Amino acid sequence: MTEQLFQRSHRFRQLLADDFPQFVTLTVGGRQKGLPPPHNVAIKLKEYTLALIKAWNAKFANKYRPVAIAYDHLEYNGILQDNQPSLDSIHSQSQDRANRQTRMQPVFKRRLEQISCDSEEYLSIIYENLQQMEGCFEILIPKFDDRSEIDFDALMKGDIDFSKAMTDDQNTYKEELRSHGLGSSRYKLEIVISKNPVADEVHESKENKVVYEQLREGYKVARDKHMKQLTEWVNSLGRMELPASNDVRNALLKKLLDVKADVAETTRKAELLGIQVPSIEEQKSDDDDDDDEYLNELFEEVDVPSSSSTSKRQRKPKLPPARRIFPLAFEPGMEDDATYNRTRTLPEVKTLETKQQGESRPSKDKGKGKATVASDTKEELLKKAPIVEAS
Repeated sequence: MTEQLFQRSHRFRQLLADDFPQFVTLTVGGRQKGLPPPHNVAIKLKEYTLALIKAWNAKFANKYRPVAIAYDHLEYNGILQDNQPSLDSIHSQSQDRANRQTRMQPVFKRRLEQISCDSEEYLSIIYENLQQMEGCFEILIPKFDDRSEIDFDALMKGDIDFSKAMTDDQNTYKEELRSHGLGSSRYKLEIVISKNPVADEVHESKENKVVYEQLREGYKVARDKHMKQLTEWVNSLGRMELPASNDVRNALLKKLLDVKADVAETTRKAELLGIQVPSIEEQKSDDDDDDDEYLNELFEEVDVPSSSSTSKRQRKPKLPPARRIFPLAFEPGMEDDATYNRTRTLPEVKTLETKQQGESRPSKDKGKGKATVASDTKEELLKKAPIVEAS
């Protein structure tokens, strides 16, 4: 709007030139104070203002001296540089952003409907969990009677205020102080307030163990699941570039923010009671450590001998093929076993020693056994053969 009015109205240019230093401070930032958050909007505002001052200086520097002075000041201090985006590029980016926003409108609407439908059912689960946790809080620290303005929430927050009781019934309040020995000025009373008075008074025991377990389970679900889901929905609604007049998005966003605040307050109360549950990342790291310890127990470190030391050991000689059928039969201890019978179990085979002895005999004995067998057979055949005399 300022750009359009500055281009079309001479009177507006005069009024803006009179307050131009203040305009530059509010849109570009001063020496000691920068632009207010959010940061991304502040950067866009600064770039847009520098582009406007650069364009105004090129067109109106001779007529409006404050514009030229501001341009020289920004350029001298290094704020206005040559690589700054021009006014035309900023307008083209704005047009592209507007076109993209127009194309994304149907997508944003479908996403809004999806979040609205999912949150309607999921919020009931969150409310139920918060109600159960509040019931656990009331069991551990009951609320005070109706006469007192102090309740559990005030005690948890530390916002205990006695001013109302003093104004309502001044005499009764003084009598209560005197009954507790606090109405005299003869001594000094020092009161030390603990940072967490609830944790000092309430501890987990056998009687309230079930309540603490229920509270611990609800705290874990609220912190790891409910808070994560609510944060995701809030961020999605915040990134939707919908019109500001969209009542459905605004109402849903406000509702989710309120529920998120309730979950944060309930988890804070649980932490004040000493509830501590490891997060998902911590549980994963603990599980990895447990696996490593389990593997260390299974596989103990054993010194593996080197190849040189193994070769020096005496290796058992290999058994001959005949003995490999019943290798245990040739163990030294089997000879003394009363239940073992070598002659009945094993076939008669030649031992390695016998074979070696046979091979060590002189060469003249070679073939002797074959000749003896052949001669015996010939004699038997000659006895049975008929005698035929030649004429």
